[in-house]
Amino acid sequence: MFAELGRSEDLDKAISLITDYDTGQLSVSMMHPFAFFWAARACLVASRCTEAKRFAEMAIEQEEMEVPDVGVRAWGEWARIECARLENMQDDVHIGKLDEIIQFAESRGMRPLRAHCMATGASLTGSAKMAKEAHSLAGKLKMSRLIAEIEAIEV
Repeated sequence: MFAELGRSEDLDKAISLITDYDTGQLSVSMMHPFAFFWAARACLVASRCTEAKRFAEMAIEQEEMEVPDVGVRAWGEWARIECARLENMQDDVHIGKLDEIIQFAESRGMRPLRAHCMATGASLTGSAKMAKEAHSLAGKLKMSRLIAEIEAIEV
């Protein structure tokens, strides 16, 4: 929310609650890597891709967990691909990985992840069909911010 409102100082404070910014380790109060994904997502909204990539990588790594959370890892992968898209550094590997995440999200019933991936994919490939499907799903889920992003995609 702070990122959407352009309140980067408050965003920095929120991020500091979940992580020791210098070491990048989770704070004791946030011992789950999903916190890193939400930090990555907030940084994406604030157009802070360097930080978003760093937090996405932390969500993906999950070395401290006995059983890694594959859902969080998938969200982290999406955030990393979205950063590449925003920085115009995407390639065919990203598109292939995005397809894997879309299939994973569909198999697990992770509709918000699927909607985000479809929107990113539509932007990367210029697929009108993918944009339409993303828009429909985002509409069903009442994801107004994502709907606006999809409507801005030129296909």
